[in-house]
Amino acid sequence: MSRSTAIQQKIAEKKANLEQLREFKQSADQLANELEQIGDYLEVMKDGTTNIAYIVAKWQSVMRAISLASIALVTHQSRTGETPTYPEPLVRIKLSEEEEKFRTDVDVEDGDEGEREEGNENEDQDQDDG
Repeated sequence: MSRSTAIQQKIAEKKANLEQLREFKQSADQLANELEQIGDYLEVMKDGTTNIAYIVAKWQSVMRAISLASIALVTHQSRTGETPTYPEPLVRIKLSEEEEKFRTDVDVEDGDEGEREEGNENEDQDQDDG
């Protein structure tokens, strides 16, 4: 009888192990599905940030085009003898030293110091040109 009891005990242990393996497999499948969803969300976020980077890179060209269009409108109206209606001016506002320091501190925390400095060099060149 002790032999059949030992066999039954082994069978019970194997069944318990099998149940644990099934639970583990189910958990692993759920985890894999969730990771795939996260991967999909990250892909969407990547596409969004790529689009934002593109817009920011083109922003100076957009502003220049708006300015040229405004100047062309005024020039056309003055040639035709119409009373010129001036478009709303685009104004670049200089930050105070305190605001500039805050902006620099925030950029350093974000790790964008190098990019911001490059951007400032470009802004300085734009101001010299215009």
